[in-house]
Amino acid sequence: MNNPKSIFELSRDSNGRIQQFIDVGKAWAMQDHKRRLLDDLKKVVKSEVQAPLLKEGKSLGASEVIAYASKEYKQHLKSLGEATLAANERQIELKALEMKEISQNSMNKLASKERGMYK
Repeated sequence: MNNPKSIFELSRDSNGRIQQFIDVGKAWAMQDHKRRLLDDLKKVVKSEVQAPLLKEGKSLGASEVIAYASKEYKQHLKSLGEATLAANERQIELKALEMKEISQNSMNKLASKERGMYK
């Protein structure tokens, strides 16, 4: 029911919208979980690159610079950025559904008042 033909049709799809809200909410939760996990693992990735360098006798500062410049760390940051973008997109979609529902409720109230006028 994308384009209702009258204001009276607006109240008929609440179950579909609720399920859509649940589905998008679950998708956002999964994407946000992935983003948080990747964020938590940043130090782990850096340490995995840095540890062998420290064993070789590199200074802490030098090993840190090398770790930040490593392919592994850059790839991890890229994955984190992609996960953040995906989570943000799901959150925007969720907010849009919420706004649509608020608008729907307003239209339903208006339709109810209109019906009362024609009694």
